[in-house]
Amino acid sequence: MPSRAASPWPLLLSALRRAPRPRLCAAELASQGIDVEQLLQAALLRRAPADQYRPRECEHDCLPNLDLESREAEGLVGVACPEEPACWPGWMWVAARELDLFEVVPAELIEALRRHNGLSTLIRAPPTPALPLGLLERRGLRLPVIWMPSLPPPGDLVARAIAGDLGADGAVVVVGRAQGHGLPRVLPGSRIVLIDGGDATGGDLELHRALDLLDPGYRGRRTADPLALFDEVHLRFAHVAGVRHVVELNGVELASFARSDQRFLRLLYLAAVRAHELDVDGGGWTKKSRVEISSDNEHELSKLRSALKDTPHPLLSDDERGALIKSSPAQDGCIRLAVLPHRIDFDDSLRAFDYLSERSTAPRSPKTRVTQGARDLAKHQVSARAVSEALLEAARQLGVPGGGTPPPK
Repeated sequence: MPSRAASPWPLLLSALRRAPRPRLCAAELASQGIDVEQLLQAALLRRAPADQYRPRECEHDCLPNLDLESREAEGLVGVACPEEPACWPGWMWVAARELDLFEVVPAELIEALRRHNGLSTLIRAPPTPALPLGLLERRGLRLPVIWMPSLPPPGDLVARAIAGDLGADGAVVVVGRAQGHGLPRVLPGSRIVLIDGGDATGGDLELHRALDLLDPGYRGRRTADPLALFDEVHLRFAHVAGVRHVVELNGVELASFARSDQRFLRLLYLAAVRAHELDVDGGGWTKKSRVEISSDNEHELSKLRSALKDTPHPLLSDDERGALIKSSPAQDGCIRLAVLPHRIDFDDSLRAFDYLSERSTAPRSPKTRVTQGARDLAKHQVSARAVSEALLEAARQLGVPGGGTPPPK
């Protein structure tokens, strides 16, 4: 399985909960395998001076006394709380890297979260300390989404006041420190939903939790509804060179795609179309005949839906997995992958994509006589390879790793 880079989001949101001074030290970042330089280049972090160091153990949030020399050879710095009574007795010895500080840039982090969660820009900002995440436009709703590091008492009244200040009759309030608030829940007599920030692995705040509370019957309707989307589904595409293709549905690998080039590439192409068109409700449709996605009798499309249903899944039924590919109600010959664009990931391992189906049907030993069966197989392989190459090229044109720059949207 291709290795995944450590997600920085749990740590970044952990820092954001420490507002008004969201800081991280080099030791914290290194312990999680986080690429600091990548976050600096993305402007999600900036270097902070050492005099901003505040031990998390200190309740006074003050600059501590420091002993930089006594245990310098061991790479340790002494830290003492200067207040009375002190937060801990004497010196506390910490790694010197604790003082190598980085400050989270809230505005850039919030903008990154907005993009990762497919939100529109929220024009009107909420009052401090709330931060504007964006506007959630799904299921016929338009809900401001805001971040609160914590919910000071009386929590419900604070949330109502913030939603009212935005001029909205509903809102999603993402609470960083949610313990004790009984989340997620809807405030009585309102369309205001409180949800916890979680760890947002991959930057995903799982805002479908709020939508499900406001529209509890949606999941029961979506299998039959041709326009419904599976907004909790996350798809990941990867490739283990010479071994197998990888399709993961919410972390579960779907075995039926592992060795079939065409089956994998048909789904990859549908995912590329869906991910490329950011119109959540209206986008992602493509003709069945596009790059031979489906034959006239829908034989290939049926096999693709069956492949989605082959591997049992703890969160989605067979019918739900089969309904991930929807046919247009306009009867215009179009289909789409019914997931959200920002919940599709294309692993960089796809750059090294190679064809596996031909290997499984290659003769194990050379033959002096070519049979009619062998000739038919060779002819079929040439045709199948042409279809696979066309699918891969089309997917790469839409931004799958290994291709050129995607066309402008």
